[in-house]
Amino acid sequence: MVSLNGLHILFADDATYNMRPTIDALETAGASVDVVTDGTEVMAYLRKHKINLPDVLILDIMMPGGPEMRLTDGGRTTGVEVFKWMQKEKVRIPTVVSTVISDASVLEIFRHDPKISIIRKPYRFDELEREINRVLTERDKR
Repeated sequence: MVSLNGLHILFADDATYNMRPTIDALETAGASVDVVTDGTEVMAYLRKHKINLPDVLILDIMMPGGPEMRLTDGGRTTGVEVFKWMQKEKVRIPTVVSTVISDASVLEIFRHDPKISIIRKPYRFDELEREINRVLTERDKR
């Protein structure tokens, strides 16, 4: 198992009331964590840090889009829109998708990349840690 010590994680989730315990646990495990709360912030962060991307992105599917997002589904599944933008812009980062969604048609976009993992909310920290390790192991295989 890869240690979280020294990892740089971008945590994208709008449910800040639920995020704090997870962020605290990640930091206690030795990771540094940057937090964004909507799709536009994710894209802006990744553009700004394109040369030095975080080691892992934890990406919530259901969060507000922000002013730059042009969403096709009423404005909530911005994790999908961000992921499509990442593919288009060739932003490659191991990603753990966190979601309450169980709709297979929504999740299908994420299933074709071994550096992507899907974790269902609510999750325990050990589950998140396992999925972070899984996507980092896949990254290291390349």
